[in-house]
Amino acid sequence: KLIENPTVLILPADHWIENSIYFKELIRIAYDHIDNDNIITFGIKPTYPNTGYGWIELNPKEINNTSNIQSVINFYEKPNLEKASEFFLNKSFYWNSGIYLGKASSFVNSYKKFDQRTMNLVKDSYEKAKKDLFFLRIDEKKWKKLKNVSVDYAIIEKHKKINMIPFEEKWSDIGSLLSLMEYHSIDKESNVVQGSATSIDCNNTFLKSENEKIHIVGLGLNNIIAISTQDAVICLEKNKSENVKKAVEILEQRGIDQANNSLYDFRPWGSFEVLSKGKNYQVKKIEVYPFCKLSLQSHKYRSEHWVVVKGEARIILGDEVKIISENESVYINSGVKHRLENATKKTITIIEVQTGTYLGEDDIVRYEDDYKRLNSE
Repeated sequence: KLIENPTVLILPADHWIENSIYFKELIRIAYDHIDNDNIITFGIKPTYPNTGYGWIELNPKEINNTSNIQSVINFYEKPNLEKASEFFLNKSFYWNSGIYLGKASSFVNSYKKFDQRTMNLVKDSYEKAKKDLFFLRIDEKKWKKLKNVSVDYAIIEKHKKINMIPFEEKWSDIGSLLSLMEYHSIDKESNVVQGSATSIDCNNTFLKSENEKIHIVGLGLNNIIAISTQDAVICLEKNKSENVKKAVEILEQRGIDQANNSLYDFRPWGSFEVLSKGKNYQVKKIEVYPFCKLSLQSHKYRSEHWVVVKGEARIILGDEVKIISENESVYINSGVKHRLENATKKTITIIEVQTGTYLGEDDIVRYEDDYKRLNSE
């Protein structure tokens, strides 16, 4: 049953909360203070003069009241150390968690008042959305016109009635790679070593590998962060850990593929992982969910060789239908209509070897598709 004006909880995607039971209880308390106009935030009791967080200033007249909820009078973006030190010594100041609770109408009305352009674009994008199974695909053209403006700057800092409830347990917004170190055990040299990594004569260094095939070795490092994923490796000085976003922007400007694309990708029918790639070839591991199938398609520039390594695949190849079991394979020449299907109750795994002059995901013509992608990727 749809609720006409639901209560909405907005949370950052990358925050860390140790005591989830405490947080849930705090949400329940905040819920009781919601009205049709106010928005409630959760202020973090500061433990040091942090320059990487935004800060909240409360009404000093309410500091000693007995109520859990207090009025916010100002927001401050990341201050310098001198200003952060002043805030830290003042009981009216808290860290801004970026967590907000309020009626949907409070957020909508605030966008109408303070950011009409965003409101109109979102509204148009939603009205032109299309249903795709259990998903609602918003209009991409309208959505791409939106500017990258945080909810804090767009409406929260301008909304006339912001209240705050103190959050006094352990919390972090994980705003940098450095902040991750706080939540892992350290060795006697103040190093954090995670995953497939080895530290030798290092000090105050963070080594983490998320791919067992890549082993990071730190030798004689000091105040360094090195993180490895299956896509890329980043190495930086700890005091530069909040500048990773700038690095990504530079990679995007240079057209570096890893800035926007992962080797692992999800699709409505399952997923695929790029295992190897070169100038004229690419190898993928494809997994197809039970009773799902890819689109009936063809390629102009590439041919494909499919090897079943797990399960049983039903394959349409031109006018033929083939059942391919484990250790069996099929070759699909460029230009030939083909389709991969899973008609069984278990996920199947395929190794796909692509060869050709162009191997981009946009080299595809769809003729039939269960997910309404005939004219889009």
